[in-house]
Amino acid sequence: MFRAKVIAAALGLVFCGASAAEAAKYCAAFVGGPEMKSARSQCKFSSLTACRESIRNRGGGHCYKSARLR
Repeated sequence: MFRAKVIAAALGLVFCGASAAEAAKYCAAFVGGPEMKSARSQCKFSSLTACRESIRNRGGGHCYKSARLR
């Protein structure tokens, strides 16, 4: 019984640690708003939903998944 709990705990640490370390980053390429005068893309969003919300609030654009690894 103890052995099964240790294995389950170890697997939980491995899977939870891997998902946090390899979390997807999403980028927003803006076409309107204040970004027209400076850098037009930002790769700081942790979810596609957050990226799309930012696009809506800033005058349009599109979201894409970042190819960069952490």
